[in-house]
Amino acid sequence: MAPERRARLGQSFVGALAHQAPRGARGERARITSEAGSIEAPVEVSDEMAPGVVSLPHGWGHDRPGVRLGVASAHAGVNNDLLAPPMLVDVPSDNAVLNGIPVTVRPA
Repeated sequence: MAPERRARLGQSFVGALAHQAPRGARGERARITSEAGSIEAPVEVSDEMAPGVVSLPHGWGHDRPGVRLGVASAHAGVNNDLLAPPMLVDVPSDNAVLNGIPVTVRPA
């Protein structure tokens, strides 16, 4: 993330950057949905992203009820693995595909 954006959003910003986002999802929490599932995260519009791209840093979902990890809970992020279709596999490596997943972004 660019230093100016990090300064504006704060060091602990854990959210998505998108080239475009629907009205009502800009600068707010948005629902990001794939064929496998949905998550909610703050979304900021950025011309640093290519058209059609949503960039979401990986979080481990430490915001879930019952998690007892103080620092991780305070800066939890979302578990973007929930967006990965279970049968989508990178054939050469035989690993799950965790990037390039088609999603939609809507106001939460």
